[in-house]
Amino acid sequence: MNSRDVLGTWELLSYVDVEGDDVRPGPLGERPRGLLVYTADGHMSVSMMRTGPAPESAGPDDQVETFMGYAGTWRASGSEIRHAVLVSAHSRMVGSELVRHAALDGDVLTLHGTSPVNGRPRRRRLVWRRTTPTLSHTAERHVTMKALVAPSYGPIDQLTLAELDKPAPGPGQILIKLRAAALNPLDVKLATGVMREMMPVSHPFVLGLDAAGTVEAVGEGVTRFSPGDEVVAFTHPVAGAVAEYTLALDGPEVVARPETLDPVDAAALPVAAMTAAGIVEQAGLNSGDSLLVVGATGGVGSFVVQLAAQAGARVVATAPPSDADYVRGLGAAATVDYTSGDTTEEALRHVPGGVDVAVDLINAGPGLAGTAAAVKPGGLLISPAGGPPVFDREVRASYAHIEATEGRLQQIVEATASGRLRVEVSARFPFAEAQRAVAEFAGKHTRGKVVITF
Repeated sequence: MNSRDVLGTWELLSYVDVEGDDVRPGPLGERPRGLLVYTADGHMSVSMMRTGPAPESAGPDDQVETFMGYAGTWRASGSEIRHAVLVSAHSRMVGSELVRHAALDGDVLTLHGTSPVNGRPRRRRLVWRRTTPTLSHTAERHVTMKALVAPSYGPIDQLTLAELDKPAPGPGQILIKLRAAALNPLDVKLATGVMREMMPVSHPFVLGLDAAGTVEAVGEGVTRFSPGDEVVAFTHPVAGAVAEYTLALDGPEVVARPETLDPVDAAALPVAAMTAAGIVEQAGLNSGDSLLVVGATGGVGSFVVQLAAQAGARVVATAPPSDADYVRGLGAAATVDYTSGDTTEEALRHVPGGVDVAVDLINAGPGLAGTAAAVKPGGLLISPAGGPPVFDREVRASYAHIEATEGRLQQIVEATASGRLRVEVSARFPFAEAQRAVAEFAGKHTRGKVVITF
């Protein structure tokens, strides 16, 4: 066997338990298939598995629902080949398997080994048959991908599309092939180093936190998703999303994308909508409460306006005249033109005595004092940026951050798919123009979201 052969597509022909003289076929549904690779370091892997229904012959003790189709990897260790995860048909049989002998005879690969089942070793025999010829004799050990990277902290113009190793999912991780990725102000801050004290990154740094795409592979322990599933994901802190492939944790950060939700709209959701949902939750709004939103036309602001209005709040939103109708369409009861007058004075004109809550998505630190002046005494100011704990007239401060709490992204995706939440995508760029997308996003006012497509 050539040390760099990609040995073609294989199907699992038989899966047998060997107990003394008793030989019993293991349960198999639809024949799983995979791409078998043998590399120079003695590493073999089977990937691109597919699942199928349990066989009709499965008995009640078999606990077979679907063929899991997880083949894992084999690694040479002296005269043995160690098998990391058992090809399994039900949960009782998932475990570490020691393959003591592997024989390749033409188009048939036979693996003999043992696996612990119910606390005792059980002998196994797996037979794979090649269904297509060898694909390549020059496959490299590492498959690469393209990604938008910052080679170091610095200006946006140093961003480049670079060739990186394609990631592999570890335990509890999901590998996603991108269809769309959205940009956020945090991407620019992380790349340029503005956030280096609070959120340092390693280089080369891959930009992007929001992803929509197709599951390519899953790591050990992932059962909610399978290759081919369409998903929406918040990828931080595992990997950057402006890349041909990215990784995400298997948790509330990843949810299924409904067919009725376009991947471009889906990619625009995670950071902006989850941040907005957290802000509205912190605001504790009651029906009839007044809310000022500074930065209402941006990604987060557009969702804050919608969610607050749906909660029954009277929303006053800042917007230039060209976007006034847009924010009213999101649910704002009144708008403040920040380009022609004092925002605080205008807000107080709409709500004499001050608003119950103000959300400032633009200013930070001392710059929040102006917005706090539009809040009634003892009211609340919320910002995703840092600032003092309290302002004049006992206006309290709360500083929000993105949090993928259980069910939050799921609810947002469902609400968007059903039309209850509106997504504004102001610009789309192909992946080949990702550098220009970031430059334009960072350099000018953007209504809604900017999305990069693949």
